[in-house]
Amino acid sequence: MTLEKKENLSEENSVLPKLSNGKKWMKCPECQSNFWIWKCQAHRRKFCSSSCSMSFYQKGKKNNNWKGGRKKTGGYIRIKNQNHPFSDSRGYVLEHRMIVEKKLKRTDLNSQFLITIRGEGINCDIVLNPDIIVHHRDGNKENNSEDNLEPMDKIEHLKMENTGEKNPMFGKKPWNKKD
Repeated sequence: MTLEKKENLSEENSVLPKLSNGKKWMKCPECQSNFWIWKCQAHRRKFCSSSCSMSFYQKGKKNNNWKGGRKKTGGYIRIKNQNHPFSDSRGYVLEHRMIVEKKLKRTDLNSQFLITIRGEGINCDIVLNPDIIVHHRDGNKENNSEDNLEPMDKIEHLKMENTGEKNPMFGKKPWNKKD
């Protein structure tokens, strides 16, 4: 009997075809289809297929390793936001970029650091330009408070990083210049 016929039977009569001894009908919690298993497997097997099992357990909060959609890579904190236009292949966006983006949308919607993509008017997405660098004033990549973050272009950021006390060459003579 095909799966389609089984589903029709269960919907119409609420009765599935009779199974031989040792078999039991189950309903897959992921795709809601009916399937049979051996009774001895009932305590272990809950899904009709391995793909249903994987899709059920590996999504967000259902995953045992879920940490609230926040992870730390390269010293930076990333947030799960699959709908963001600049999210990575796994759906994560750098938290400090999101914070600056929200702050600029709230305070200065016509900022040079924001760009408009996908649509016009009310249906558009206004996001932080990907060419903009978000500088952490205190140098701590994990400190993403609004007061600690400053958007700037790449040239401005390079000038600031290459001058000042954080630069290892600060106060020293260049290595290629003779006295």
